[in-house]
Amino acid sequence: MNFLSRICLTAVASFGSALASAGTITPVVTESVPTLDEWGLIGLMAAIGVVGGLAIRKRNKKK
Repeated sequence: MNFLSRICLTAVASFGSALASAGTITPVVTESVPTLDEWGLIGLMAAIGVVGGLAIRKRNKKK
């Protein structure tokens, strides 16, 4: 192992330990992430289907 690889290994080891200790800090501000339940997803798919059907119908009328 040459001198340069020892320096790189030492730098990586010290940087990794600094990141590991920084990862233990818990965030102060937390927000909830909005999600859709099963019925919300069903409603979203129905709405997308209606809009898609209207777009296809409008496109066919132009021809």
